[in-house]
Amino acid sequence: MGYLTRDEILAARDLKTKDLEVPSWGGTIRVREPTVQERDRMGAEYNKANRDQAKMMELRMEMCSRVIVDERGESVFTAKDIEALGKKSPENIDLVFQTSMELGGLDQKEKDEIAGNSQEAQGSASSTG
Repeated sequence: MGYLTRDEILAARDLKTKDLEVPSWGGTIRVREPTVQERDRMGAEYNKANRDQAKMMELRMEMCSRVIVDERGESVFTAKDIEALGKKSPENIDLVFQTSMELGGLDQKEKDEIAGNSQEAQGSASSTG
């Protein structure tokens, strides 16, 4: 038995996907896990954002624009659609984002940190009144 070649590895369709029913959007979408580059970039950008909630929302929209795919695994949105996605239901966008992170193997703490939902971020965002 031989080892895989470079071309065989690069040709492998190894990104996991999951079909999600989104009734308020009128049907089913397919979400894929982020690539290593996408996930690492998101983590690096998260660290740079330093709890900037506006930047975190932008990062989530960007990730969602990349991971909603068609039957061939190609993104159905482009960077031009990020602003429009930002006007969609937070529940639906969070569902897409969380699903992609789960497919990518992130644990809950990592997902919360990337999503800007850590207890530290929540505590600093809350107000007393």
